[in-house]
Amino acid sequence: AQQAYALALKYHSRWIGATLMTLGYVHNRLNNKNLSIEYFKEGIASYKMNFGNSRYLSKGTLAMAAVYNQYHQVDSAIYFAHIALNAAQEVPYLKGVGMTAKFLSGIYDSLHIIDSAFLYQKLYTNINDSLNDRAKIASFENETFLEQVRENENAQALQKAEQQREQNIQYALIALGIIIFISVF
Repeated sequence: AQQAYALALKYHSRWIGATLMTLGYVHNRLNNKNLSIEYFKEGIASYKMNFGNSRYLSKGTLAMAAVYNQYHQVDSAIYFAHIALNAAQEVPYLKGVGMTAKFLSGIYDSLHIIDSAFLYQKLYTNINDSLNDRAKIASFENETFLEQVRENENAQALQKAEQQREQNIQYALIALGIIIFISVF
């Protein structure tokens, strides 16, 4: 991760934010809370600068909220989760909206703020249903397309067989004509 960050800096890559986020994940796993949060903050700033509101910003901010939640800093977790939700809604990035809504629902449920937990759970359910419907539609369209391709291949095979049959008949008639011509001659 350090080498990727060094290369990103060297080549002025727009993916510096991704390498910073990776370093944030690494330090979170190493239980270096402060360093992890600093890398996440720098990564989010880089995402904002390079991509504006985007799915990257949403994912990164939600990851930072999860780190704060892991260390029982619930207010900060809620704050960054709302930033992630707003970024995902603005893009629109439905999967990000769903993940963030589920995260917020869990936090509010643990705090016994039932109305907010219900609100975000409902949002998560609606988004999840919408994504499942889209997946079903895409699957149906894919199956329909594949069926059309198979039908076209079958039609082409039938057409080729018909042409082959006509050609065989022509050869047979030519051969018969030659035999009759030779017999008459």
